[in-house]
Amino acid sequence: MKRLQVILVFGFLLVTVAMMSANGSNQASNTPSAAAGTAAQASPTAASLGFPLKNPITVTFWVTLTPSEAAVMKSYADKTVWKDMEKITNIHIEFQHPSVAAGEAFNLMLASGDLTDIVQYNNGWKNVQGGLDGLISDKVIMDLTNQVNSNMPNLRKLLNDNPVNVDALMKTGNGRYWGFPAIIIGEGCWAGPIIRKDLLDKFNLQIPVTMDDWENVLKTFKANGIVSPLGFQNDATFNTYGIFIGAYDVVRDYFIGTDNKIHYGPIEDGYKQWLTTFNRWYSEGLIDPEFASIDANTYKQKAITGVYGAYTGSSSEQFGNFNTEITNRIPGASTIAVPYPKVNAGQTLRFRQQSEDVRPGQWTAISAQTKYLNEICKMYDYGYSPEGSFLITYGNEGEAYTLNAQGKPVPTPLLTNNPLGDFSALAFLYCGRNGAYLRDPYEVNFLDYKGLETPARAVWNTSGNASGLRPSYSLPAADTRRVNSIMADVTTYVNEMMLKFIMGQEPLSNWDAYVQNIKKMGIDEAIALNNTAYAAFLSN
Repeated sequence: MKRLQVILVFGFLLVTVAMMSANGSNQASNTPSAAAGTAAQASPTAASLGFPLKNPITVTFWVTLTPSEAAVMKSYADKTVWKDMEKITNIHIEFQHPSVAAGEAFNLMLASGDLTDIVQYNNGWKNVQGGLDGLISDKVIMDLTNQVNSNMPNLRKLLNDNPVNVDALMKTGNGRYWGFPAIIIGEGCWAGPIIRKDLLDKFNLQIPVTMDDWENVLKTFKANGIVSPLGFQNDATFNTYGIFIGAYDVVRDYFIGTDNKIHYGPIEDGYKQWLTTFNRWYSEGLIDPEFASIDANTYKQKAITGVYGAYTGSSSEQFGNFNTEITNRIPGASTIAVPYPKVNAGQTLRFRQQSEDVRPGQWTAISAQTKYLNEICKMYDYGYSPEGSFLITYGNEGEAYTLNAQGKPVPTPLLTNNPLGDFSALAFLYCGRNGAYLRDPYEVNFLDYKGLETPARAVWNTSGNASGLRPSYSLPAADTRRVNSIMADVTTYVNEMMLKFIMGQEPLSNWDAYVQNIKKMGIDEAIALNNTAYAAFLSN
C-alpha cells in the first residue's frame, strides 16, 4: 500500500507539471493529458493518471562510481533506487561509468561533443573551462531556469523556503539554474579528529585542546611504541575544512577573512605557521610519513591495526566503522571524537567541517542534446518531493528498512549484517546516498544505527563555527575562465610546495620566495575576481 501511495502521488505530480510545462521536449505520447488529470482526481489510480509513461523512454546517464559504491555494485543499474525509479516512471536509464579518472573521462566526453542525457560530474562542474554560463551559452548543458520555475513544483517550493542556503547557491554567476544537487537541510558537522581513548587513559593524558596539547600527546604515543601517532589523508576534509590547519585561522583554499573578504589561504601567515608545526611533527616522526599518497584502504588498515594513535575522518566511516573494527582487533581499545585543535584554549575557531545545504559534490546537469528534458526534470522533481525524498533516502520498506514503534526507519540485517559488504557501502546499494535529491533529515539517525556517530558529531559541532568557509558561489563565464587559468598553475605549485615544506625538502626560509612565485602566477587577480563574485552573491 505504501508503494502504491507513492506512485499515485508521483502520478499526480506528473499531471500537474505536464500542464505547467513551458519548454523542453515534446514527447506528447508520454505526457499525461489534462483529461487524465481530471480522471485521476476523481479516481486516483495509476492508469487514470496516465502513469507510468504510456511509451517507455531510454535516457543515458554518465556518473563515476565512488570506491564505496564500486565495492558493492558494478553499475548504478544495480541500485535499488534506480530500479524503483524505472518502475515508477517507465524511464529506463543506461548508465555509463568511466573507467579512467573522472576529470580525464569528462574532458574526453566534452571534447567529443557527445554527452549523455544526464551527467553527474559532482564538484568538477565548477572547474570546467568557461564556467557554467559558458557551458549553457555553448549549448553543452541546459539552462534549467524555465524548468525550475514552471515545471518542478517540489524543487521550486524548496527554493522559495530556503532562499539563502539553497536558492542562491543553485545559480550561475549570471543568475541561471543550471543543475540539480543533493539538498541536505541543516546537516551539521560530520568530520573531525579522532583519538584512541584507551591510549589516553593508559598514559594518563587528557583530551588535547590546543596544538601544544596535541604535540605532547603525539610525543607520548611515539615514546610508547605507536608507530605513527597521527594519521591523515591529504584530502579536502583535512585541509579545506580546517582540521588542525584551521587552528591558524586559514584553510588550504579560498576563505572568508575576518574582514568579510575572500583570501587565499596558502599565502597567508597562518598557513606558514601550520606548515612550521607540521614540518616539526614530520621530522620527529609524529605523523604518518605516507600521508601524501596513502590510499583509503591502507589508511583504514593502519587505523584499525593500531599503527595510528589518532587520525581524522567522517563520523560514519572513520569513526563508526573503524571503531567497530578496532575494538574487535585490539583488546580494550576504543576511540572517541575530540574537538578541533586550537592554538589558544580561548580561541574561537572559524573553520570546521560544514557541508552546505546544497551539496556541491553531487551536481547533475542535463545535456543540451537531450530529447527528454521535461521527463528528466519531472523525475528529479520527484526526488525533491517528501514522498520521493523518503523513498530514495531509505530504499524499500522490508528490504533496506523497517519502521520502529515511533514510525521511524531502521536498517534491516541486509545492511547491518551482510557478509557481502559493510554497512556504509551497502547503504549506497540499497539507499540513495549519492545523487541529486532531497535527503530526509532523519537519515543521520538511520545511518547511525549503533548510536556511535551522533555523540561524535556533537563534539565536532561544538568545536567552533564555519564562518570562515567560502560558500560555493559561481563566477561569470569570463571570470571563471580567467580564475581557472590562474589556479591551474597555482594549485599544482601549492600542492607540491606544501609537501616539500612539510617533508623538509624545501626550507621554510624560502617562504617569501614561494609567496612571490604565487603572486607572479596571478593570485591577486584571482582573489579580486572572487571578491567581486562574493559581493554579488551577498547582494543576491
